[in-house]
Amino acid sequence: MKIEKTTFADEALKVRQSFTGGRKTRKHQQASSKVAADNGADASEARVNVNIIPRIWLRDVEAQVREMRTFFTANSLPWDDNGWRIIPADSYDSVMSTLDSMAIELDRLKENVVKNWDQVKQNAYLKLGDLFDENTFPTQGEFASAFQREVEVEPIPASGHFTANVLTKAQNRIAEKLEQRVALQLAAAHHDLWMRLSKAVSHACERLSAYSVDGDGRVSNKLYDSVITNLSDLVPVARSLNIADDAQLNKVVNDIERHLVKHPVGVLKNDDGLRKIVAKHASRINSDILGESVKTLVDQPWRVDPNLSTSLGTAPEPEIVPEPDWRVDQSGHFTASVTS
Repeated sequence: MKIEKTTFADEALKVRQSFTGGRKTRKHQQASSKVAADNGADASEARVNVNIIPRIWLRDVEAQVREMRTFFTANSLPWDDNGWRIIPADSYDSVMSTLDSMAIELDRLKENVVKNWDQVKQNAYLKLGDLFDENTFPTQGEFASAFQREVEVEPIPASGHFTANVLTKAQNRIAEKLEQRVALQLAAAHHDLWMRLSKAVSHACERLSAYSVDGDGRVSNKLYDSVITNLSDLVPVARSLNIADDAQLNKVVNDIERHLVKHPVGVLKNDDGLRKIVAKHASRINSDILGESVKTLVDQPWRVDPNLSTSLGTAPEPEIVPEPDWRVDQSGHFTASVTS
């Protein structure tokens, strides 16, 4: 699908979720120096790290953080390398509501550690022995402020959604650069969705094709329920994340629903003929996915003309335009300013 201009500013939001704090290890200076001396090593090249809080006390907290990150990633598309992702406006409230509920559970798990702080500290002392350091062990308050979730939300920029304090000469170029930058990022996000589908479908094809039972009932290459349930769970997510309303992606998702997730794994295990048919459909669908995913990137204008000045051939020397300084005002509008 060719994405030339972004029309998605009102259909999706940029969201970044992060977790601050949660330091679990520290360098033990004395032990590090001793290891270096005992082995004839430079002290700056040897390091002994110790777990400040025993892992058993952090296990549930860290598992909850991983679950929140996984859910956020599964229900969004990548935007850039700085942690920003995009969530369709229609599903934003539902996704964030679920994450908020998960954050409440995270706070409950942290509180359980805080309530048992004396036991946590005693356990750390017993496990670390002489490596335990009273001065570096966190207080209850310091731990309570760890694993803090932060959420940032911004609109997707569009050239018609900013006020530019720029030279007249540069206005069109800045608008064009913004449109093309957003189109590039949207294309990459759309490609990621195709690849997510391909990974699940190709895995299903592989597992369905490999499963077999010999005459004595011995199973080779087990077929787990998750092979099909993961695909089934991905169907509504893919539809929600198709903010470009790509007809080919909708067709592929419909094919997955029609041909790959109709039958539970128990039925597929017991019917060799049906299992082979479903595996064949999975192979065909994955071929369609890979073909469309390539088009998503190849069809983009920035692949042909990175300078946005010609469509084919050698581009002329680009006009030198100062890079704008982007800001978002209190109304959510993008502003850009440059100096000559």
